[in-house]
Amino acid sequence: MPESRSHFAHRVNRALDDPKLQSALTHAMTGLRGRRNAAFESFDFAKGRADLKSRRQANLDRLPELLEQFTHRLAAVGGVVHIANDAQEARDIILQICWNAGSGLPPGRRMVVTKSKSMATEEIGLNEYLEKHEMEVVETDLGERMVQLTHTHPSHLIAPAIHLTKEDAAAVFRTEPTVPTKATPTSRRPFRPCTSRCSASTSSWRRSMTRWRCCGCFRAAAPAS
Repeated sequence: MPESRSHFAHRVNRALDDPKLQSALTHAMTGLRGRRNAAFESFDFAKGRADLKSRRQANLDRLPELLEQFTHRLAAVGGVVHIANDAQEARDIILQICWNAGSGLPPGRRMVVTKSKSMATEEIGLNEYLEKHEMEVVETDLGERMVQLTHTHPSHLIAPAIHLTKEDAAAVFRTEPTVPTKATPTSRRPFRPCTSRCSASTSSWRRSMTRWRCCGCFRAAAPAS
């Protein structure tokens, strides 16, 4: 159900009045903008933007051909392309793939699905859907894992946890907030048993800068024993 304008306005005002959120975003964006400005210092931005627009339009003009090419190449290495018409159909397709991948698990063992960073699965609400079907979903990207454990949502395409502070990371990974370098190695510890027990993994990518959103679902080499 689409969000009402009044509810959206309420969320905006609540975010604007949140000093912790404002502090986190100010700190993160200051660094990001500085690095961005340095990277684009000798770059012709207008020319690059025009070139990207031209490439994207060229791909859109060849969309059926590119999709067929991708399908054949994926099939050549044993992959299968599924095309979903909406979010529900996409969730159902992925759910069935996961069930098939976990068919060899011992009775009573909960299926584990590991995920890499994926905006497509965020858009269709895949995590909640798989969890509703008694699957354990584990985000393996550090930022996405923080978002998952704090029960929030990604707030940036490449920096999903940009709205969280080092104190949030310390609380999630049980480390000292004054030693942020400890958060990364500490956060990795739970991943190893999850990846060794997983039956399926998902990832996603944008189809050659077109309107297509793609999600890849991979079966583990062999069911965990």
